[in-house]
Amino acid sequence: MPLTRPYDDTIRERAQCDTEFRRLLLIGAIENLLAGDVAVGKIRLRHTVNSTIGYEKLGELMGKTPEDIKRMCHPDYDTSVNDLFEIIKHVQQHEGIRLEAKVCSGKPDCESVAHDGVHDEPAEPVESEQPLHPVSPS
Repeated sequence: MPLTRPYDDTIRERAQCDTEFRRLLLIGAIENLLAGDVAVGKIRLRHTVNSTIGYEKLGELMGKTPEDIKRMCHPDYDTSVNDLFEIIKHVQQHEGIRLEAKVCSGKPDCESVAHDGVHDEPAEPVESEQPLHPVSPS
């Protein structure tokens, strides 16, 4: 049975009335990117941009055309890490959220958004001469 309307329209319609869905779109994109599945992460990021801030406004904020933004979110385009994180930054600001990455060892007391059933042993602590400092949102 053929679809009666484009998939992007269905996602956008759901996102317009569901703030949690918009947040989960962004989280899903970031999880894919962090897991090394860049192609799927960029596709999910494209759905996120399309359903939230839009290509026009994001292009204005980044000093790029909407076509450039669409290209950056295409799985075959060699997008810089800086550009991906700038897109993520602007979507977060638009949605009024701030996502943080957390190292999760897979133990029961470790909270995470999604579990894939893999339980790694905790890594050895990393020693550094320079302490890490929290970064305030812009």
